[in-house]
Amino acid sequence: MVAAVITCLRVASFIDSFPSAGMAGSTIPVSSSRVQTPGPKQPFPASRFKKQAANLDQSVFVRLIVGRRVVMVRHASRRRRPILQAINDGPLIDTAKSALPLPSPERLQELLFDAARLGRDDIIPSLLQAGAEIEGQDGRGYTALVLASYNGQQSTTVLLLSLGARPDGPVASRGNNALMGVAFKGYTTIAQILLEAGADANFANTAGQTALMMAALFDRREIIDLLVASGADPRLRDAAGNTAASVAEAQGNEGLALFLRQLLPLETKPS
Repeated sequence: MVAAVITCLRVASFIDSFPSAGMAGSTIPVSSSRVQTPGPKQPFPASRFKKQAANLDQSVFVRLIVGRRVVMVRHASRRRRPILQAINDGPLIDTAKSALPLPSPERLQELLFDAARLGRDDIIPSLLQAGAEIEGQDGRGYTALVLASYNGQQSTTVLLLSLGARPDGPVASRGNNALMGVAFKGYTTIAQILLEAGADANFANTAGQTALMMAALFDRREIIDLLVASGADPRLRDAAGNTAASVAEAQGNEGLALFLRQLLPLETKPS
């Protein structure tokens, strides 16, 4: 019973380090929309757009000012109709920007966090172009990259990295990076993507815990192999003195503990 309680506390301490899974229920207030391929019609008159732009939801507007597609949006009257065929940057785009104010910087950042959690690759570039910060942090210090990878959004992780997100930072309030969250959740492909992008396999949070320790906690063998191949050091200890091997041993996983200890140099192996 005592061992079970200790194990539960250990798991709870790791779980408390990451974004709540319940956050995935958050939604982006984008009006009902669908995209049609633009035909060879004449450009949408700027004067007509300015007159109708006041009916647009602001989050949809973010998409319109940088898009080049005919977008169907829901009006206040609940009818659906084409509003805009955005063309190359020019007078029409300038008119669009002046017709309706963008959401506040804080709101744009919130929309980016929601888009990252939900895998909304279609609007992330528009939000960044409108002013959201790719390395901006939410109330717990998590970036869009951490939120996307932790929620298993593989394509969004790739997109954010391609747009300039750093795989290891900035540091969250508890010091966790994207790779730690992925090791904790068991997303092997995303772990490989982050490591190939330059994530530090030995990055430690404020408690001294590493991605290897988090993978060992739940026996994520494939991720452990990736981390070890990327230079993860099994000798590292957290603030409580635990190594990845001792974490596995505390979970009753003697096989994994033995495997991790066999990776130690001869001079550091326990006698």
